[in-house]
Amino acid sequence: MATIHILGAGTPTPTPDRFGSSFALEIAGDQIMIDCGPAATHKLVKAGLWPTEIDYLFFTHHHFDHDIDYPCFLLCRWDQSVGNENTLKVFGPNLTEKITKGILDESIGLFAHDWIARVSHPLSQRIHVNRGGTLPRKPPQVEAIDIEPGPVFKATNWSVNSA
Repeated sequence: MATIHILGAGTPTPTPDRFGSSFALEIAGDQIMIDCGPAATHKLVKAGLWPTEIDYLFFTHHHFDHDIDYPCFLLCRWDQSVGNENTLKVFGPNLTEKITKGILDESIGLFAHDWIARVSHPLSQRIHVNRGGTLPRKPPQVEAIDIEPGPVFKATNWSVNSA
């Protein structure tokens, strides 16, 4: 049975109880995220899911109310990892690869300073080991793919196509 969690289905207008677009789908043993709007990472945890359990993220389009929490999700997923998680696969329209690189790339990523410090700082290393990780700590593992119309991804029991 599939379960969908509506994490946010509001508008770009901030309100106390509505958030931009984000959904989590549990299907055939996989946990999938669709869009990553405002507060998506924290709403995911509130729904009883954990960022490290999400292996697939699909973007419908790149407006801020659909992807503004992407840096938070990427860094929380990586920071809470112990090193044996699957590589996160991210699919979306044009700019998905560029946005991901702009967040994480070791030389130009806006948050590279953060994850590089956490990889090399002794206190961060100790926290990582105490959480169950091993050293050396791996940098974030993300495979981002710009998609075209047609088949996008096929798993054993589900698939995604783009119109």
